[in-house]
Amino acid sequence: MALIKRNKIYYYEDPATLKRTSLKTKCKKSALKIKKDLDEKYLRYKLGLISRDEYLARPVEKTIQDIYNIYSNAELSSKKVIKYYTSKLTPFCKKYGSIIIQDFTYEDACDYKSVILNNATNKTANNHLSEIKRMFEWAKNAKYLKENVFNIRGYLPSIKPTNPRYAIPLKHILYAINKSDNISDRVYWTILLHTGLRRNDAGNLTEDNVVRGIFQQKSKEYRRIMITDTLKNYGILIYNAMPTDNQQKKSLKRFQTIIQNKYGYHTDFHSIRHTTMTLLVNTNGFDETQVGRILGTESSVANYAHIDFERATKAISKIIANA
Repeated sequence: MALIKRNKIYYYEDPATLKRTSLKTKCKKSALKIKKDLDEKYLRYKLGLISRDEYLARPVEKTIQDIYNIYSNAELSSKKVIKYYTSKLTPFCKKYGSIIIQDFTYEDACDYKSVILNNATNKTANNHLSEIKRMFEWAKNAKYLKENVFNIRGYLPSIKPTNPRYAIPLKHILYAINKSDNISDRVYWTILLHTGLRRNDAGNLTEDNVVRGIFQQKSKEYRRIMITDTLKNYGILIYNAMPTDNQQKKSLKRFQTIIQNKYGYHTDFHSIRHTTMTLLVNTNGFDETQVGRILGTESSVANYAHIDFERATKAISKIIANA
C-alpha cells in the first residue's frame, strides 16, 4: 500500500494487483487522503465486507483543474465568454488546480480571498470570487462536491470599490505629458486624453481607424473617435503607440511615478477617461448622455447618429489648448 511520486505526480500501488495508478495530483495532502481511503477499502475487501469487483471499482477523483476543464467545455460557449471566465479562473487554477476538489476547504477559500483583496479592489475581488463560486456550484450540482465552500453567507466582499476612480486634473495630465522624455509615452497619454479611449484601444489605433475616425470594438460594434489636430500632428506615431499589454503596463508605471512624485497621489489610465468625460460635460455643450455616447459607454452605432463629432472634437481641442 505504497504511495509513489514520479514526475511530481503521486501514484498509488494497489496491494491486490500490484499495479500503480495515477492519483492525478501533485498535492501531497490530497494524495495522502486518497491513499487513506483506498487503504480502508482494501481492508474491507480483505475482511470480506466487499467483493473484488467492488474493490477494483475506483471512484473518480477530480482535481480543480479537471473540474474547470469540464466546466468550461460544458458551460462556456462563445470565445468572448471563455476569455472573460479564463481571466477570473486561471489565477485560481494556477494556485489550486492540482488539489482534489473535495479537499479544497473553507480555510483555503479564505486564504485565496485574502490574497485577492490585497492586490485588488473589493469590486474586482468580488467579480473573481463570484465566478469561482459559480464553478463550484456547478460542480456541486454535477455531484462532484457535497457542498460549495464559496456559498457562505457574508463571505463575498462588498461590490463597492475601496478606491473609486476620480478624474485627474487636466493640468496634472499635461504636466506628465510634458515631463516625460519618452515620445511613445507622450503620444500614448495624449491619445488617452484627447479621445477618452480605454487603454487597450488607445494603444492599438490603426491608420484606418484614424482616417475613418471609427474602430470596431471587441463587441463587434463600431465606435466613433475624436482625432484632434494635436493627434494628427503626431502623424504615424499614433498608430499602435502601445500595442501590447506589457508595454501599456510599463507606460502606466511611468505615468504613475510622475504623478506620484509631483502631486503625491496614486492613479491609473482609466482616470484619464474620467477627465475627458468631465471636460466635455463642463463645456455645457453636451449633456451626460451625449458624452457617454461619444466616449463609447453605449454600444449601438445608431446612438451616434445625432452627435456632432466635429463640434466635440473642436471643443476638446480648445479646452486642452487653453489649459
